[in-house]
Amino acid sequence: MKQPLLVAEGVLLQFMRRNEFYVVLILLGIYLAGLMILRLTGGIDSVEMQRFVLALGLSLSASFAAILVAAFASRQLPEEFENRTLHPLLAKPISRSQVLLGKFLGVLAIGIGSLLIFTLVCWVPVPRLEDQDSLLLLQALFLRSISLAMLAAMVMALSVRMPAVLAGGIGLFWWFLGATLLGFLANQIGRTNGARASAIIERVYDVLGDFMAFDMLDAYARGMDPLPMGHLLAIATYGLVFLVLFYAAAQLLFQRKTL
Repeated sequence: MKQPLLVAEGVLLQFMRRNEFYVVLILLGIYLAGLMILRLTGGIDSVEMQRFVLALGLSLSASFAAILVAAFASRQLPEEFENRTLHPLLAKPISRSQVLLGKFLGVLAIGIGSLLIFTLVCWVPVPRLEDQDSLLLLQALFLRSISLAMLAAMVMALSVRMPAVLAGGIGLFWWFLGATLLGFLANQIGRTNGARASAIIERVYDVLGDFMAFDMLDAYARGMDPLPMGHLLAIATYGLVFLVLFYAAAQLLFQRKTL
């Protein structure tokens, strides 16, 4: 396990040298500045406004974490291919499987670490309401972490055969708009071709993974009850199945890639 951890450490060092994280922090700083102005002017005294501001901040946290994951996952392998730095790496006592695992772990650490930091930054300044259960927040962060792992594995699989920009773009498109797109297609096809064709589109979405199924941050902001353990485990299992499938695809494509 030592070799993958060393590769993961290299990914984290690369992350700290790039500017994306600081750009995101600046954007979060703008959000916080606006929040402080609202608090000073009494703009978030109402319960509805407090829920809205918290939901917005938590949504931004997950979105920024997803952008960072897609950006770094999409670069890991293509940059190695283009710069031919993979050859000396594989000349050491390390396999392709260990390289892939290390890069995946590094990207996942970036995603989960960013999610926790961003959530803390957006959560602390907003007044808490009595019906907001901390257990649901922990459940929401757990499920979002699984979805970030799914995104990282998906983008890394795509990046073996696609340019980094395209792989990252497809991953983010599916993260943000996949549900909307297929919902629209299912509705339109159902009108013209009947319920059976609509059901086929819905099954396609089930096969490719529903990132929105892991979004419980808004439910926390609205004061909903924590998920029952059976429901939580069902969503987590759904995510882990797709994580394994996406990672297996990345592993297969990477092993077959001609260097």
